[in-house]
Amino acid sequence: MCAMYIERKPETVEFTRTDDGKYALIFDELPLFLFVSTDGTGSYDQTFVNGKWLNDIAAITIESKMAEVTRYSVDKYVCVNGEETE
Repeated sequence: MCAMYIERKPETVEFTRTDDGKYALIFDELPLFLFVSTDGTGSYDQTFVNGKWLNDIAAITIESKMAEVTRYSVDKYVCVNGEETE
């Protein structure tokens, strides 16, 4: 797999509070890569690539440097119940 640079304008996002007190991030375009950690312990982190949730990740390493393509590597579970990933 090789990286493909996609010409996109940088986007600044901020947390928004909804009327029912929940938090939301609003994007102009679908994020290519999104990592969410709700408790900081890794027990229920979520990773999305091109809007698709990668649900079979055991561990993830993210490397993001200024003026370089962001890279990530994952360790996957050997056996997963549920949806298959590509």
